[in-house]
Amino acid sequence: MSVAEVASRAATYTCTTTGVFPVPEDCSSYYLCQLSPSGKLRVIKRNCYPNNYNPFLKTCSSSFECPHPYACGANGFLCFTTVSYAICNPDNVPVRFELCKQGFSCNNNCNNPCTDHVLDC
Repeated sequence: MSVAEVASRAATYTCTTTGVFPVPEDCSSYYLCQLSPSGKLRVIKRNCYPNNYNPFLKTCSSSFECPHPYACGANGFLCFTTVSYAICNPDNVPVRFELCKQGFSCNNNCNNPCTDHVLDC
């Protein structure tokens, strides 16, 4: 991907607050939203390749396995591991990343992401 293509994709993302946010279609990248010198929010697309961006630790990681496809199901969430998940917006894009509380596990087949009865929801 050329520098122009990366800049074009970043230009289509709109920052609503400062921080780092995953790129739904690209597990090895993230958006950095920061204030410009003029005080306006600006977006920069950063790449972790050959590693993946870990939205839970908010850093590049060689051990984070990205789910494919990186999209949510009809239940409004996506389990990344047995104890981590993302809440999705109406467009089925992960927007908030959470961990199940101790003793609970994530199951994509359930109505709620974390349950203490994994097999039967």
